[in-house]
Amino acid sequence: MRKGSSAHGRPPLRDGEVVTGCLHWIWRLEGGMERMKRIVMITLVCAALVGFVALPALFAADAPKADIVMKSPGAATQGTVTFGHAKHGKQKCEDCHHKMKESKDMKCASCHNDLKEKKGDKSYYNAYHAPTSNHSCLGCHKSMKQGPTACNKCHAKK
Repeated sequence: MRKGSSAHGRPPLRDGEVVTGCLHWIWRLEGGMERMKRIVMITLVCAALVGFVALPALFAADAPKADIVMKSPGAATQGTVTFGHAKHGKQKCEDCHHKMKESKDMKCASCHNDLKEKKGDKSYYNAYHAPTSNHSCLGCHKSMKQGPTACNKCHAKK
């Protein structure tokens, strides 16, 4: 054996060549370069899959910690509603913010836009007062079977 070569005819590893050393070790196994290429490719594909699966978690927004006070158009007569995200923590943001295209808070009227009429599933009035409609707070709470199903459990009169 010549000076400066290994038993396999390849140059010896230099100090600090950790990655190259790993590849050198794989290369020495039966199958040589083809096996090394296959192992490296499988490793890269696995790393890409892990990154792809973990990516949505990096961009997920956390719900606000503080309660949100929502004012209705008739706040002088109807009062305000305090909404606590912590009480709704088991639900996904999209359950309520199903039309959300940006991170701004949505107003009730963005879905319940019929402010004058007390008719129709999506009227502002029925958002509060139509317990059988899935477009109302109460209807949604009942169909989802989560949280309180009566307004006064969260929205006590002051």
